[in-house]
Amino acid sequence: MRSRPTSSSRLLPLLQALFVLLLVITTAQVNWAQPKIRLPSSVQTADPQNLLAESKRLETLQQWTAAHDHYRKAFKQYPDRTDIEARIKSTGIHSDLARRYHDTSFLASLNSDHIDQAQNGLAEVLLKIQTHHFQEPNWQTIARQGIEHLKIALSDNKHIMLNISARTEYACIAMLDLARHHAQPRPVRIRDIADRHGIPSRFLIQILLQLKTAGLVQSIRGTAGGYRLATEPQQITLLDVMQVVDGQAEQQSSHATNSSAVTEVLLESWHEVSRTETEMLESITLGDLAAKTGSHTEPMYYI
Repeated sequence: MRSRPTSSSRLLPLLQALFVLLLVITTAQVNWAQPKIRLPSSVQTADPQNLLAESKRLETLQQWTAAHDHYRKAFKQYPDRTDIEARIKSTGIHSDLARRYHDTSFLASLNSDHIDQAQNGLAEVLLKIQTHHFQEPNWQTIARQGIEHLKIALSDNKHIMLNISARTEYACIAMLDLARHHAQPRPVRIRDIADRHGIPSRFLIQILLQLKTAGLVQSIRGTAGGYRLATEPQQITLLDVMQVVDGQAEQQSSHATNSSAVTEVLLESWHEVSRTETEMLESITLGDLAAKTGSHTEPMYYI
């Protein structure tokens, strides 16, 4: 049985993510090697509409670098299009994430870091910014850009799955399975959930008992027994599930004994990261996710 994550262990992946994103902002590296896309002849003519259509197609394929280049070409011909400018920014951030979170050596270094090492790394980055700027850096702008990057990171499946424990994922999968079968009269058996998603039954038993204690699910005894949601899927959010499994996140405070511009900006960033994560998880309901599973043919749904 996995130990229950502490507030520090829950914050570590977000600290690591913010560390990466600050590096992205300060180095402005948005180009790297990704599989090269051979452009259709219609796109090579540089027709703006074709460029935009191809850019959107590449986004759906998550070919972020190629999409970024296409949007930049289109923006040269439509310099007043703020929507294209926004897509340039978004695809550039996605490209940074794709490079860093698909680099096995980089991921290994993140996984080996302790929360104090992550905080020290962030402090070093901020110190370099302060040292190499001729004028006082706009810390609020840097923090805001970091949060914008983090919001995109929280929508990236690769990043999300790296920062979610197996126990949390199993709980979300079990709850979503119950949501999909909520309209059926019979309860869902643990064995059926385990078989459908390849989850060990012993973990599901512990997780569902925990969710039952929290009032999110009900159990029905007997040979035809099983589990069902205690309320409508639309009334249960991912935040509800994750707080049961991971516990409530504690408010962060600075470990530094002296307050400074650096410590204040970092602390504000921690709080904003926590608020952003909470708001996103609170906005996603089991009903929303269950509706989305209808468009997927795969038997397993990944949160």
